[in-house]
Amino acid sequence: MSLRVAILTTEIREHEKDYASPKPGFGTPLEALLQGFVALPDIEAHFISCVQQPVNAPEKLADNIWYHALHVPKIGWMRTGYQGCIRATRKKLRESSRTSCMARAQSAIAR
Repeated sequence: MSLRVAILTTEIREHEKDYASPKPGFGTPLEALLQGFVALPDIEAHFISCVQQPVNAPEKLADNIWYHALHVPKIGWMRTGYQGCIRATRKKLRESSRTSCMARAQSAIAR
């Protein structure tokens, strides 16, 4: 059984308003954490960040690391106390949790 970790973070493309950049970036500390997760195949890590503009985002950054860029319009940011970001993140976490539970149930049935 593997450990599932969700990391809620900002992304460099959002911070610098560089939405055309093809690759997500997280800053030095999180990049180091990401490299550490790559070395631990028993950990399933999900990096989740909100962006104000749609961006090209790879589904996976490594075999055991997923990336979720959640598009949240500007109204869902500071003007509303980040309610749009909070709701989008909660929804993604619920979806991920349900998917995981369903996958475990299907593997148990297959046995």
